[in-house]
Amino acid sequence: MTEVKTSVSLLDQLLAPGGLTVLFQPIFALTGEAPRRHALECQVRGPVGTNFEDSSVLYEYARHKRAESLIDRASIVTALQTVAALLPLNQWTIHLHATTIGSDQNFTQFLLSHAELNRISPSRLVVEIAEQGAPWDQVIFSNTLEQLRANGVRIALGSFGKSANYHLLLDCQPDFINLDRYLVSNAGHDQRRRVILNSLARLAEQFEAEVIADGVENKADLKALIEAGIRLGQGSLLSHPLPADALSAFVMKAEAAEAMTQSVI
Repeated sequence: MTEVKTSVSLLDQLLAPGGLTVLFQPIFALTGEAPRRHALECQVRGPVGTNFEDSSVLYEYARHKRAESLIDRASIVTALQTVAALLPLNQWTIHLHATTIGSDQNFTQFLLSHAELNRISPSRLVVEIAEQGAPWDQVIFSNTLEQLRANGVRIALGSFGKSANYHLLLDCQPDFINLDRYLVSNAGHDQRRRVILNSLARLAEQFEAEVIADGVENKADLKALIEAGIRLGQGSLLSHPLPADALSAFVMKAEAAEAMTQSVI
C-alpha cells in the first residue's frame, strides 16, 4: 500500500469529506438451522489504496495524535450518512475509543443530532467501545454511557480478552461483549480455547450480556462456539466485510434464504 503524502496534514485529509470510507461486517445469529443475519457492524477505514485503509492503522494514528474524538466524530458522520441510504430497520454497530466516551462531554448530543439528521432511531445503534491505555475522566465516561442508554443506544465492549479489560466490563455493563479473534481462532482444535470460550459465555450470562465472537473462519471453530453457548458471531466463514453497494443484494439474498428455511420448518 502507498502512504498518504500531501502538503495538507494527514489528520486534515482524514477528517475532510470523503477522507473516510465504510465497510459493513454482518453479524450472524448462530442458533437454528443455519446462521441468520442479526446486525451490521460499520467498519470505518481511511482512503482506499493507502495504509490507512487498515482500520488498526487508522485508529493507532488517531491515538498517536491524541485525536480519538475527532476521528470518532468523523467516523460517525461518515457511517450514519452511508447507513441512511441503506437499510433503515437494521441494527448498526459503530466503533469508538474509550477516551472519546471519557473526554468528549458533548458526544451524546453529537451522536443523537446526526442520528436524527439521518432519520436513524438511536435504538438501532450500538456503540462498541475499544479499550486503550490512555486515561480518561471516569465521571464523564459514566455520564456519557448513562446518557446514551437513556436515549436507547446500546453498549458493546470490543476485543474482549485482548488485554486486561475487566475494569471496562464493570464500568460499561455492556449489552454485548465482542470476543477478540485470537480467542476464537483454532478453538475447534484447541481445548484450552474452548475452556475460555465456555467460561466467557457463562460470565456474559451473569452480566446479562450477549457474546459476539469475532474471527469465525472455519466450521470447526463455529461448532466450538455453538457448543460453548455463544449465539452471535462474525467472520469470513459467514461473510466478508461488504461495501455499501453490495449490502442490499446480500441482505435480500439472506432474507430469501431465511424465508425458505422457515417454510421448510
